[in-house]
Amino acid sequence: MKIKTVDGLELYAHREGVGERTIMLLNGVGVSTFFWKYLRTYFNHRYQMIIWDYRGHGRSDQPKEIASFRFHHLLEDLSTIFQFFKLEQAILIGHSMGAALALDYASKFPRRVSAIVSVLGSYEHMLSELFHFRHSGTVFQILNAVNRQFPGKFNSIWRHLGKLPINYAMAKLTVVNGDFCKKEDMDSYFKHLSSMNFDFFMKALSECQKHSSRKKLSRIKCPTLIIGGDKDNFTPIRKSFEMYELIRGAELMVIPNGSHAAVVEQPEIICLRIEKFLRENEERRLKERR
Repeated sequence: MKIKTVDGLELYAHREGVGERTIMLLNGVGVSTFFWKYLRTYFNHRYQMIIWDYRGHGRSDQPKEIASFRFHHLLEDLSTIFQFFKLEQAILIGHSMGAALALDYASKFPRRVSAIVSVLGSYEHMLSELFHFRHSGTVFQILNAVNRQFPGKFNSIWRHLGKLPINYAMAKLTVVNGDFCKKEDMDSYFKHLSSMNFDFFMKALSECQKHSSRKKLSRIKCPTLIIGGDKDNFTPIRKSFEMYELIRGAELMVIPNGSHAAVVEQPEIICLRIEKFLRENEERRLKERR
């Protein structure tokens, strides 16, 4: 279904599953809802699940003025999703950038968020340590400045790059764990990524790089589970440990050999840990009511 935003765009959203509690799934930048397919299958017979595409992603509209896009638009869009489905409260599970969105939303609307799960996420400056290179943020800024000088010029190249037959092999060498990641899952990723407007993708990455939730972490009061991968080349495991220390009462799980795509590589261990986290917090909540 399509949901209209406050500034007139249409967002794709879908609700499925059964249960009294709702899980809201928050994608990473450049990713659509397909990365949640294993988690949805695991939880949708016990929870209502809501998936949606950010503006400029998947089946949602792209802003007409790309340069005007800001991270706070995602917060506004998330509120729109809450209002449309008449949600008083939800569990937020965010992958990569989706974790920062969950943290910001919980700090701004604490009563609407019953729990947070950060899956391979970070809370600030998400491009600063790509592949553990401390100057990666500077390299991105240079590339982004070049792209801004030639708007629209790289879109056709971008579309072709996403269709190269060597993409999966390259991903196994650099980003994903080749022992666990299925080609079909990465094919979905590359297909979606190449369908995005390159200028908007770069703008979204720029907003991720500028964004920081550090000052808001002390305001997170709801139960929080942080899941990191010890082989994550996008959001180093150090970021997970930092969040664990900055969020009072947070829980932490480290996935052995977990890459940034562990949500599709090792979904069983992730789903089991989330299930345990949600069950224990529900039992605690019910006990406090007595």
